[in-house]
Order: sequence, then C-alpha cells, then structure tokens
Amino acid sequence: MKDVGSHIDDRSWDLARQLLPGLELANVTSAVGADHSVLIAPEVGVVRLSRQSGTVELMRRRRELLLRLEILGLPFALPTPISEVIESDGICAMAMRWIPGSPYPKGTGDPTILAGVLNALRQVEVSDVFDVVEPAHAYAGGERWVELMLDAVEELPHGVRSEALRRIEAAQALSSVEPSFIHGDLGGSNMFWDKQGALVGIIDWDWASVWDPAMDAACLSWHGWDVVQAVVDTETYRRARIWYLTFPIEQLVAARLRPPGHPDVVNRAVSWILRTS
Repeated sequence: MKDVGSHIDDRSWDLARQLLPGLELANVTSAVGADHSVLIAPEVGVVRLSRQSGTVELMRRRRELLLRLEILGLPFALPTPISEVIESDGICAMAMRWIPGSPYPKGTGDPTILAGVLNALRQVEVSDVFDVVEPAHAYAGGERWVELMLDAVEELPHGVRSEALRRIEAAQALSSVEPSFIHGDLGGSNMFWDKQGALVGIIDWDWASVWDPAMDAACLSWHGWDVVQAVVDTETYRRARIWYLTFPIEQLVAARLRPPGHPDVVNRAVSWILRTS
C-alpha cells in the first residue's frame, strides 16, 4: 500500500463513518493499493474501499476467507472483518480490525519466526478455504498467466527481453508440487512487527491461494535470501528463486490489468531485471 496522506473524498468518508461511527477525520490516514484504498484509524479500525466494478462479491469472498482464518486460531493477528460489506454510489466498503506494528527492516528477519509463519499456513486445511481463495497467479492473470506474461515482455526494451523470456520459461518448467494454502504476498509491508521484533499480525490476504508454497518463500526474500535459505528446504528455496525472478514481469501484467498502473512500471521492471540478472 502507498500512503497518500489524509486527503479523503466525501463519499469515502461518509461510508467510513457509517461503518465506524464516531470517527474523527483528524485521526484518519489513507493509503492506496492496486485494487483498493483504505482509511486507517489507529486503535479503532480500518475501512477498505473499492470503486472497481464487480468487487462487491469479491470483497464478500475475501471477508469470508478472513472470518474462516480467524476461527483457525493462527499465531498472529488478522485484519478480521468487523462489519458487513456495504455499497453506495459505486463504492463498496467494509470495516476491519486495526493491527498495530510496522514492517520489519528490509534485509533482516528471524528465521525461527518466519518458519513458524510458513508452518502455520501449511497447517490450514485446503478444504476449509478452497472456495474462497484466488486461483494461482491471480495477481497476474490467473489461467492466462503465460499468455499475459509473454505479451508483457513486448513492452520491455530489446536488451532485456531474452532474459525476461528465460525467466518465464524457467517458471513454466517447474514440476508440480503438492499445493498448500499460501498468503500470496507475504513479507514487506504486509507483516506487522512490534518494537521487540515479535510478529503482531499479517494483513492483505487478497492473493491468498492454494498453490505452490515456494511462492510465499519467494515473497519472504524481503528479509534476505540467506534468511529464506535458513527457513525452507533446498527444493523450496530453488523454486522460490525461480518464482522471484518472474516478479518484475508480473508487475507489468498487473499494471495492464489494473490501469492506469504505476507510471514508471516499465523502467522499474527493467531495473529489477538488470539488478537480479
């Protein structure tokens, strides 16, 4: 999520007040993601809003996933829904639990805690969540992943296209593995820690799926690959490195699927590819 300060339009504010009565504008900040924005009221709650068509049912499904996960008693806090999903004037919204803490500094992390997170996710029974999670590759096109990834390569300068294609081919060549429940965007700003280094909670379960657990390991590279290597087995680590190398191309696909996307997405992807080649 990108912080955009406390500028909040009237319709969003009206919905937030409806879901969390008594809010004071001075105490609320806003942030924006690829598919939604949030209004954050510390100690009170978070209101998620979306203006995209067809998101009412999607938000209801994500709400249901969070409620089911809450019942399972995972060893970290969740942004549990505290309201129904409502819709007004083309905006759908729901209120969720506020989770304190802040992201861990990039390049560091406790392997024991992170291994515990991955283990907790693996313990989730697939049958308990299968009907409310997203398909594999949902962030970058789902079943059309290969097609859209190859199309996105055409946006790249000729000097990096062959490397981008090599990465897609390497991912396609991965053998299938026993799927398990994954967060899909683990690490970075989606994991909140306290000042003592204890994990408080995990947010943004939009891309949760039943898929290759190496994807979550790839996202944990935020903490450093040496940390990831200490957390997972050799094969999962190998697969995680391969998935990770496709991420800059997925950013291009995601921008196409959710216009206008980041204005500098191509240059950012090129920089990422060159940095990791």
